[in-house]
Amino acid sequence: MKVLSLIIFCLMFSFAHSQTEYFVSPTGSDSNSGTELQPWQTLRKAFNSATAGSTVFVKGGIYNEKDTVNVSGNSVDGFITFRPFEDDIVIMDGTGKTGDQMILIEDKSYIKIIGFEIRNNLNQSFGSGIWLKGGGSHIEFRNNTILDMRRTGAGDCMAISIYGTSNTPLSNIVVDSNIIYDCEPGHSEALTLNGNVDTFWVTNNLVHDVNNIGIDMIGGEGTCPTPSLDAVRNGICRGNIVYNAHSLYGGGYAAGIYVDGGINIIVENNKSYSNDVGIEIGCENQGRVSSGMIVRNNLVFDNDKRGIGIGGYDYPATGKVTTTNILNNTCFNNDTEGTGAGELIIEYTEGCIIKNNIFYSTSQNRLMTTTVGNASGNVFDYNLWFAPGGTNLATVDYAGTVYTGFNNYKTGTGQEANSLFANPMFVSTSLPNPDIHLQDGSPAIDAGDPAFVPALGETDYDGNPRLDNSRVDCGAYEIVQLIVSVPTLLRPEDNAVLTSSIQTMLWTSSESGATYHFQVASDSLFQTVIVNDSTIVDTSKQIQLTINGTYFWRVKAKLNNVKSNWSPMRKFIYASANKWFLVSVPLRVSDPRTTTLFPNAISDAFSFDNDAGYTIQDSLENGIGYWLKFGADQTSNITGDSIYADTLEVVEGWNLIGTISVPLQTSAIITEGTTLQSDFYEFESGYNQTETVQPMKGYWIKVSSNGSIILNANVFKRN
Repeated sequence: MKVLSLIIFCLMFSFAHSQTEYFVSPTGSDSNSGTELQPWQTLRKAFNSATAGSTVFVKGGIYNEKDTVNVSGNSVDGFITFRPFEDDIVIMDGTGKTGDQMILIEDKSYIKIIGFEIRNNLNQSFGSGIWLKGGGSHIEFRNNTILDMRRTGAGDCMAISIYGTSNTPLSNIVVDSNIIYDCEPGHSEALTLNGNVDTFWVTNNLVHDVNNIGIDMIGGEGTCPTPSLDAVRNGICRGNIVYNAHSLYGGGYAAGIYVDGGINIIVENNKSYSNDVGIEIGCENQGRVSSGMIVRNNLVFDNDKRGIGIGGYDYPATGKVTTTNILNNTCFNNDTEGTGAGELIIEYTEGCIIKNNIFYSTSQNRLMTTTVGNASGNVFDYNLWFAPGGTNLATVDYAGTVYTGFNNYKTGTGQEANSLFANPMFVSTSLPNPDIHLQDGSPAIDAGDPAFVPALGETDYDGNPRLDNSRVDCGAYEIVQLIVSVPTLLRPEDNAVLTSSIQTMLWTSSESGATYHFQVASDSLFQTVIVNDSTIVDTSKQIQLTINGTYFWRVKAKLNNVKSNWSPMRKFIYASANKWFLVSVPLRVSDPRTTTLFPNAISDAFSFDNDAGYTIQDSLENGIGYWLKFGADQTSNITGDSIYADTLEVVEGWNLIGTISVPLQTSAIITEGTTLQSDFYEFESGYNQTETVQPMKGYWIKVSSNGSIILNANVFKRN
């Protein structure tokens, strides 16, 4: 199947071979072929039938199913992608269906599940919305909404479960931009990675209102049969927001984000608040070591029992955490239940670094607790600490000794030589929605380790460069002193009158690396914006206009979340003119009617015959050219099967012919029983000679006698 696009403006064309597409619709049938006109009815059929490299488009509706994905993509043909058709809402509902998993994927690779709502997996003892297990690679779960995963009794029901149960790892796993809420993971986790999982990205997910841990990355539970492989490792947990994760057992210690026995994992730029615990790096299983974690640039606030926790909680009965760095986090108003843990609790750890953070306590004034038996080799320095009661009332429980007064803590432990006790001057400390950006003049600015070097690609929580000036700020935010210049609009000129609907708008560049926000409106106050694009990386934007009238446009620049002012606006007038074009149908189509192929034409289609002259055609044929009129520049799409060779019957004199599915040089066109007596002529506001015939155009050609013209471009054919 092929889709060709005709831009009705100077007859420019774009076309590309599409990968295989399948369709599912509640009104379809599983005995159908799976095309858009004959869609399947169930997701189960698609999960059993889709081929490598294909996309399954699911039409909107409720699919009352629980299914197993029994197909797999590969590195040669590509992913199998399951996603809604256009903006349709696709709901997978497990009400009344037996089985533990809504979607089960085992030992598969190159699969994408995108944009589904998955709900009502009820009365489960150990179920999940999406369950990925075994081994495999390149699996992606994006933009799904998962809710109402419900357990029965003491059971568990997760939203997304990724279990590496094989000695072949689950690798290159992406879990991005999903929404998870109202789930009952019970003794498990709402979004969990467990066992032999190597290389992953858990990014930009929203998890809230779950009855245990929000996001967890686990090792050492025997999920993989080989102990040395039984650990989630080499991954990134970034940009997630977790709140209202509360456990109903064990005193309630559910973390918003938890690494339990993981290895070499970066936890960065997340927001974790109003949970039992904000972020925890632990190792629950005896004999295991969790190492190489980096926890940086996170916002952690208003959690019940602690902000950040790190270490094995009962070593040697549990494991331990080593060589882990806690850097540039902002912890505010944690341990709201007054347990005494404070903003930070350190349990059994070795060789860990805690630097460049802000810790701002509740009114209990407890800053930190480190447990008795906490191992040596940990370094605390260049942090900013604050307690509402002031430096003399601030307390630290360090290895069983409680120090009252921040200076007494520093003297008694030898830690925090370059750390400060000061109010960080947050923009707002008003709960439940504090703004813990730094105000100008904050003592946290340039107070971090002067030897700090940001990691490649590291940013602060807002996406700004992690280092501004010569020294890093404490906390998750970096104050950036940056001015972004206003772009200058170049084309079209102010008050220009435009007759083409396809226009390229140009402006000057701002600072290197800037992106641009472009707007077109039908009023000068920009209250009715018809084009709004804030993702432009170049200094141009192509737009298509459909309605005559007066328009206004403007641009502003952005660099590292700092924005310029809007440019002075310009005005232009769009006044289109009706135009005739020569067109053809270069694909085998299922519905050849003119109104289907060119629905925006404002005239009938006219073919040409030397005897009859011009005649109106309701349906269009391959190999024939037609005149059509359009009221404005636009894009027309035709979908069908490719034609790479065709023999066109011609008569003596002038003939109006069509084309095949690929461009073809006129020198490669041959004749039988006749000879060419003219060049090939196209029509673009006048007749022009051409050396290449293009798909979807029509052409005039004159021949000496009745015969055939052969178009053959098999050398251009792509699979």
